[in-house]
Amino acid sequence: RRRNYLLTPHRRDGLIEWMKSMLMHSFVLDALDTTGADTFSHFEMLIDEHRESSEEGGLSRLQRLVPTVGTFHTRLPLRSAFEKYNEKHCLTKRRHVTISFNELRHILNMAQIMAFSSPDCPQHQFNGPKLITFDGDQTLYSDGANFESNLTLAQYLYLLLKNGVTVAVVTAAGYEYNVEKYEYRLSGLLAFFKEGGLSEEDCERFYLFGGECNYLLRLGKDYKLHPVRENGPGGWKTST
Repeated sequence: RRRNYLLTPHRRDGLIEWMKSMLMHSFVLDALDTTGADTFSHFEMLIDEHRESSEEGGLSRLQRLVPTVGTFHTRLPLRSAFEKYNEKHCLTKRRHVTISFNELRHILNMAQIMAFSSPDCPQHQFNGPKLITFDGDQTLYSDGANFESNLTLAQYLYLLLKNGVTVAVVTAAGYEYNVEKYEYRLSGLLAFFKEGGLSEEDCERFYLFGGECNYLLRLGKDYKLHPVRENGPGGWKTST
């Protein structure tokens, strides 16, 4: 049976659960429309403070509230992300359904993407991360489906590789080193790389990590996936 991923959380997260509980007060009082953005500004301020405290080795207020909170490598413009997400999905106009776990996850993801868009970066110059990983199902393609004909998404992944970013698909799908099955799941994407003439250097920045991180494959200049040596000199299991 297919799951509704908007309503079903993939995994519990202390920070998101805490944010959800903080927003519940405004929802119950029917005040999200006037206080929602300010609440996200408060979250943003606490994360900024947490980043500063982490550098100084101290304990932040956020860490006291959410002991399991991790490390933030960039600022997160949460207020701006919330306003953009709310503009499309009208979260503050709802009266019977509060903001869900996964909606908060989407807002956090959007804030992270926005953090990479620095206004100080020269036009046409990439200012993003060096590594981006994606899940397969419900991220690059629908649950149980394959990456076949999503040209827009394929173009974005192509541009990431062209701009020096290492891209990895990390999936639970476990076909051991039966590369043909993985290639079938990504057939449309690999075909797009081939048609676009992706260089050998760029191809070698594309990885697939299958079977719950047990099988590592790398794209070759022939636009096919090849197993990466596990053990011995240069082996990924030896290195880790």
